[in-house]
Amino acid sequence: MKLVLLPGMDGTGVLFEDFISSYPGESLVIPLPMEGEQDYMSLASSLADRFPKGDFILLAESFSGGIVPYLLEHASERIRGIIFVAGFLSPPSRALLFLARMFPIAKLAAFSSARFMHKEMFLGRNATDELVTRFVQVIRSVPEKILKQRLKEMAKMRLPLKPISIPAAYIQAMDDKLVNANKWPEFLKIFTDIQRYQIKGPHFILQADPVGAAGLVSEVVSRLTCV
Repeated sequence: MKLVLLPGMDGTGVLFEDFISSYPGESLVIPLPMEGEQDYMSLASSLADRFPKGDFILLAESFSGGIVPYLLEHASERIRGIIFVAGFLSPPSRALLFLARMFPIAKLAAFSSARFMHKEMFLGRNATDELVTRFVQVIRSVPEKILKQRLKEMAKMRLPLKPISIPAAYIQAMDDKLVNANKWPEFLKIFTDIQRYQIKGPHFILQADPVGAAGLVSEVVSRLTCV
């Protein structure tokens, strides 16, 4: 069954390239819009028409996890299962979100001194120079206005009011320094059929360990397809 991927806050989908190369199944990356409103409801409305016609498994990375409850209002009959990767349904850290909104994200990302922070916070200490460079290039390619709007949207997140019965999986990066482990119980409150999978690595686990993550996602897709 086709795996449809929604990217994290950068929204480009470019950072999925190594993962897609390692993933054994059929996949489709749907980038987030780079103009217009960036609230979760608006994003869900704009993405729904770009989904495949048949059934699929939806993978939502980080920021895109907040889009899922709204997407289910548009395409729940085609979404056979949901995979959250380093996801959250409420703000991951209000303090970090506030600080990030105070500074020029794209400009700061390009500073040579920021490379240490990219590894420490996002990509892992073993990240290659190539991966760090690609990460910086992608962040710089996104309009600052769009990044700030998405940060603002994350700060306003609230847990869904209704339980969700679609089969789901939560892939937790065990060295994630952006999303606290206490986000997992929130998923248990909302999703009536969800399992947690843990993998060693940082927040951007699909980029830091594309081979290991692809194997795990393939396993999860098989389980969700059989439900």
